[in-house]
Amino acid sequence: MSLARKQGHGKRRHGNSEATIDSDLDILLLARTEEKRSLEDAAYSLGEDLRRRFGVRLSPIVFTLREAQSRRKRRDPLMETILKEGLDLGAKSLRQALS
Repeated sequence: MSLARKQGHGKRRHGNSEATIDSDLDILLLARTEEKRSLEDAAYSLGEDLRRRFGVRLSPIVFTLREAQSRRKRRDPLMETILKEGLDLGAKSLRQALS
C-alpha cells in the first residue's frame, strides 16, 4: 500500500452530509497492480475485524495508480468527492500521487 485517503463521512448521508452513528469509514487505498488483490483481501479482513470488535464499518476502495488517474481524468464523481472531502493518511497526498 502506498497511500491511503479517508472519507470524512460515511455513505449514509443526511441533508447536511454529517457523519452519523450509522456512517461507515470509507478508505481509498492505492496498490501496485500485482498487489491489488492481496491488499483488497487484507482490507476486507481488517474491516470484518473492526466491525466485530468495535462496531465500525470499514468500506475499503482499492485502486491501482493507473485506475485512480483514469478516474480523475474522466472526472469520476467518486474520485472528485474523495479529492474534495477526503483526508490524506499517507506521506504523500493523493493529489501528489495522481500527478
